[in-house]
Amino acid sequence: MTDLGSITYAMHPDTEVVIASIDDGEETIVGDPYEIDWSEFTRPGDEWVSHNRTFDKAIYHRVSYDSGGNLPQPERWHCSADLAACCGVKRSLDSAALNLLGIEVDKSFRSVMKGLSKDAILMKHQEELYEYAAEDATLSRELWVQYHGEMTEMEQWVSEYTTESCHYGVGVDLTFLEEHLARMKKVVADIKERIPWDGQANSNPKGLPYTVRSKKGLNEHCLKVGVTPPGSTAKDSPIFTAWLKENEGHADFALALGQYRSADRVLGLLKSVEDRTYIESYEENVMPFDVNYRGTVTMRTTGSGGFNMLNMSRSATEGVKIRNVFVPRFKDRVFVVVDLSQIEAVVLLWEAGDEKQLNLIRGGMDLYEAHGRQTMGYSHKEAMKDVDPALRKMCKVRVLGLGYMAGAVTFRAFAAVNGLDLTPRVATQQVADYRAKNKEIVRYWQTRQRAVVRGSIDNHGDYFEHLPSGNKLFYRDVKKIETKRGMQWAAEGQVGMGHRVFHGGLLTENRISAIARDSLMPGMRRIHSRETPVLWSIYDELVVEVPRERAEYHQKIIEEKLTIVPDWAPGLPLGCESHIVERYDKV
Repeated sequence: MTDLGSITYAMHPDTEVVIASIDDGEETIVGDPYEIDWSEFTRPGDEWVSHNRTFDKAIYHRVSYDSGGNLPQPERWHCSADLAACCGVKRSLDSAALNLLGIEVDKSFRSVMKGLSKDAILMKHQEELYEYAAEDATLSRELWVQYHGEMTEMEQWVSEYTTESCHYGVGVDLTFLEEHLARMKKVVADIKERIPWDGQANSNPKGLPYTVRSKKGLNEHCLKVGVTPPGSTAKDSPIFTAWLKENEGHADFALALGQYRSADRVLGLLKSVEDRTYIESYEENVMPFDVNYRGTVTMRTTGSGGFNMLNMSRSATEGVKIRNVFVPRFKDRVFVVVDLSQIEAVVLLWEAGDEKQLNLIRGGMDLYEAHGRQTMGYSHKEAMKDVDPALRKMCKVRVLGLGYMAGAVTFRAFAAVNGLDLTPRVATQQVADYRAKNKEIVRYWQTRQRAVVRGSIDNHGDYFEHLPSGNKLFYRDVKKIETKRGMQWAAEGQVGMGHRVFHGGLLTENRISAIARDSLMPGMRRIHSRETPVLWSIYDELVVEVPRERAEYHQKIIEEKLTIVPDWAPGLPLGCESHIVERYDKV
């Protein structure tokens, strides 16, 4: 299921649906889902709750498909896993039951069932299976009964929308997919020809041939040609990245190895799309996907299920841009891709109370120019982008790179990624200047640190940070821990997730990111409809499917709906940018 995603797994022809369990508060029913009279549980007013609704809904769809496609639907379907995330504990049922209900759950029976067929399970383990399934249904119901008040009405909608979007899916251009699959297979094969150790005999006792990714094969070849082997070959390792750059000029195999990794990753993604799209029991040319509601401590949605819809590269690899595979589900539709403009940086100013910069932004001024006029001495009557684009670039990296307490080393690296090559001295000067001239933000860092530390002392080690929207961030078991830098404050974002060191800058980033997320949700809800469904959201960006003939009209309405300021955020200036595209892309 990890590779295919829950919906594709549920609809796969090899998947067998064995059992269903229902607890209505009076009795628990366990049995064959194809023999249960589901109309008994879908009467007017009936609502369901399950732990991992996205998967259970897919299984129910599978049973409905196998039964002729006529099973009734409940009025609402809630998710106790989403509820657990809303309460600051891990999504798993055993974690939620232990930390919210005080009940310890034994999940070892799952390993017993692994690999067994339906007949084998029912023949050897039917009684254990029925008890296991009954407990799951009872716990899911009890979690919802006791804790559903922790989810605001808006959060319940976001939770339900998240599952809905996964099942609704996104269109796939099958011709584009097949053409680029064939192209990337050839690209990968050609690159492999330039990697000498691929397929060569291994010196280990088993004699298995080396693969492209074999570190031992790479090291042996490096020594053979007089190149120092890399200290690491881990994905995204700065050591390996530096080694590739250092050797690509005189060692073609190093260049080829870097190209192979990029191309093979894109090939894998294309294959993953193919696996998810060609499902007989699902809609043609449509790919369902998985994302997790509140997958992070900042309440952001996260990718799941083996294909991350939220982390597709903006750039092309060997002429292939994975984003372009995705198209509207219907030919008479196009995408409107819209995002809130610099929302986190604006929210930071709003939270810190920097009214001088906020007033400039409210008057229509560009965020980076407002920063330049207030903190960097820009006073020209004309717009900064026209008069001094170099200064505007510096303003941009300061706004985006220094708001969360970054030091000179981190800021210098951030500036380099954004096209500014700063000396260590200049980076240090910019950090000091930013902090001297943005006193409201510096005080905000300090306030956040004091709030979490003092608040946790008053609440037996836990701190629940209330947000303007009514949501909460969780810092559990706050304490000082031993690190390489000495004793530092740390906390768990969710129970059982492990402690993470924090400081005022990180706490600020968490809070600002969460408020930015909350700022997006009301607009997304206003936009989402049968005519203009929001297919998915990527942090502060929405992908909306609209009728082609009225695309410009809907684009305008979408922008208007997204920038209505929430009641809980008076004075927060919201702006957005949007574009109309035939296939998904970032312009």
